[in-house]
Formats: sequence, structure tokens, C-alpha cells
Amino acid sequence: MYNFEKYLDVFRKKIDMRMEINNPKSQKCEFFYSDEKGNYGKDKCMLKGDGWTRSFLLGAVAYMYFHYKDEKYLDYLRKQYSVYYTYQYENLREYFHDIGFLFSLYSGALYAVSGDEDAFRMNLKAADEFTKGFVPEVGMCDGFGGACSEFVMPIIDDVMNLSLVMWAWRKTKNLGYYRILNSHMRNVKKYMLRDDFTVRHSLIFDSKSGDMLGERNFCGFAPGSIWARGQMWALYGFINALKATGDVEIYGDTINGQLNRLISLIGDKRIPDWDLCKLSEKPKFEDTSAAAIMAAAMLKLNDVKDIEENGRKVNLTGSAKNYNKIAEDIIEKLLSEYMYDDECMSILKGGQVGELSSGTVWGDYFIIEAIMKLMYGKECPDFWV
Repeated sequence: MYNFEKYLDVFRKKIDMRMEINNPKSQKCEFFYSDEKGNYGKDKCMLKGDGWTRSFLLGAVAYMYFHYKDEKYLDYLRKQYSVYYTYQYENLREYFHDIGFLFSLYSGALYAVSGDEDAFRMNLKAADEFTKGFVPEVGMCDGFGGACSEFVMPIIDDVMNLSLVMWAWRKTKNLGYYRILNSHMRNVKKYMLRDDFTVRHSLIFDSKSGDMLGERNFCGFAPGSIWARGQMWALYGFINALKATGDVEIYGDTINGQLNRLISLIGDKRIPDWDLCKLSEKPKFEDTSAAAIMAAAMLKLNDVKDIEENGRKVNLTGSAKNYNKIAEDIIEKLLSEYMYDDECMSILKGGQVGELSSGTVWGDYFIIEAIMKLMYGKECPDFWV
């Protein structure tokens, strides 16, 4: 087992560097992928659709506060509040699906590590904003335009954004939240989950009739492909849904099937190709950010594997039973082979962004989350559900 404390000390310095150049009271934020030297540019603007990745730094800051108990991290998070408040009440004029990423790792994280009641109310309002994208005729949340669009295009990423609604259901037991998360996740299973437990990236529905018109793709190589990060969003999202609802019947077998399929696809090398469909024409490189998400998702299974519903628990079979060991293998491989130098801002090399391979703010966040889960187990704060 690695000395994770040593690595966290390195990560802390990187997070501190990023905090220094990202004014917590400014709507401007860092760029989401690194340059070739492993550093993040700045001055992206936190407006609709152009700043959804801001909170990956803040989720990492929240973990720094949890681990080191240094008040500067909590102070940095609290100074962000006015920016997020303004965003909620002035900038968020139209439905924006990525508010799940944006708020779960800010207000959700701040509440999880400090019990801040303003953060609680902010996260609840963000959940309400996300529900505006639910289209009853389709039974899913739209990835783009919301209920007024001619077509509805759910994307698999939104099982993570839906975590806001899962969190709100868990905290309030308001049935409105449950109905939306239950409907969306059931239809993800029905339409987006393939027979082999891989997932489609997107679909298109007629918003009036609710008819499914076909498969779409925005992030993988092509329709029909197996975009690696999307598979990990799906795995993590189903585990979140099980934690939120305790519904082993809906989610247990699906999670087991996903795990076994993904483990077989990544094989012993443990780091997935960016698209796991073997298409010879595609650019060939790996996605370390998908690997970090997978490791964090598998370790989250420790929160849910003992949930019991009507005498039934999650039944993990085959390779899935070794999920803890496989997660550790992934983390150790990332730390031994894919780390940027200590003086760089980014942690992990080799994250996929379109046809680029670089450091990514989400890859950096999830390797920290995964290590925290290894170190603290069920005592690790959960920013998602």
C-alpha cells in the first residue's frame, strides 16, 4: 500500500497554487485542461455553459479542509459564496444541466465538511433548478434545452448532475425529487444501458410524443461507441442512486453487470482507452480521468454494498467481488506512472478532452476523492449524495 499521506502533501501544494491564481470572489475561473507543462490557464468566465468545471477545484479544497483542518481552505470556500449566489439568482436564466457538477462540488461539499446552512439552502435551490429540465413526456431530464425544446437529448453525464436531486431526496424526503430521479434512472436503464452493460452517450426523443428517435453521440468516437468517461459516469451515478434510494432491486444487478463489463474491458492495464470500442480509425490514447472516476466509484460501493431491501443485498459476482483491490490497483498505477512533476498545478497526465490528452481538473479531483475514500472509508465525506 502506498504512503498516501505523502501524496496528499504534494497534492496540497498543487491545490494551494491553484487557489492563489483563482480569486474566490471573481466569476473568472481556471481553464479545465492543462497546457503541455501541466499548468492550468485562467480567466474562463463562470456564465451559463462556460464554467461548469469551476467546482472541481472547490471539491478538492473541501477535501483539503477535511484532511488538514486548515481554516484557510474553509475560508476560501466561504468566499466563493457570493459568486455562486449571484450565479443562481442573476445568471441562471435558462435550464443548465451541468449545475449538478457546479453545485455538488461547491455547496454540497461545503455543507458536507462544515454543516453550513447557507450552503444547504443553496444546494437545495440548485436541485430545484435541475428539476426544470425534467420532461414528463419522455420521463427524463434533457441534456440541453429543457421542457420547451422540440427534441429532448438526455446525456449519460447527467446521472452525475442528477446527484443534486438524489441529495435533495435523501435530505428532505420530498416525493417530487424521488419521482424525478426514479423516472430518469429507470429510463437510463431502459434506453441508454445496452445489453452488455455499456452505455450510450446520448439519445434523441420527440418532446411531445415521447418517442425515442435514435442514438446520438457528443463525446465518444461515434454513435455506437463506448466512451470511457461516460461509462464511469454511469457506474458512479447508479451507485449514487442506490445510496439515495436503497433500492437494491432496481440498481443492484445493474451495478454488478457494469462492474464486470468494465473490468473486462480495461483488463490488467487498469487504465481505459478513451473510447473502449475498438475502432481502428480513432486516435489511440488512454483516459486517466476515467480511471480515477472508476476507482472512486468502486470505493463508493463500500457505502452501499450492505444496503438490504426485503432481505436482498447487492450481489457482486465474478471479478466485481474484487472491486476494492482493483480500485487500489488503478490508484497505484496512476500515482506511479501518470503523475505530473511536483511543481506543476495538475496532478494526472493523460486525461481525455476531445482529441487532446492532458491534465484535467476533474481527473485531479477524482484521484483525490478516491484516495480520501481509501484512507477514511465510510468516514469520508460524500459531496454527491
